Amino acid sequence: MATLNHALTKAVEWKLLRKALREELTAIRKYQEPDGRLRYLSGEAEAERLLQACEDWLRPIVLTAIHTGMRKGELLGLTWDCVDMTH
Repeated sequence: MATLNHALTKAVEWKLLRKALREELTAIRKYQEPDGRLRYLSGEAEAERLLQACEDWLRPIVLTAIHTGMRKGELLGLTWDCVDMTH
């Protein structure tokens, strides 16, 4: 958001954007991150418990996430041509 705000400020400064329009754009409510902390697995034992709790079909996905750090969207976007079981 800081980068976008700076770009809008520069656009007004360089007379590429009217100040009133910039003010309208920056009046848009910004998304607020929820309070709390990000959750990470604390060790091998916790990862193993998570895998044991998974349905059979879900284990390979969870295992891939644990070992690669991939996010949900990245995991869901994988196709078999992306998989190399030998390396």
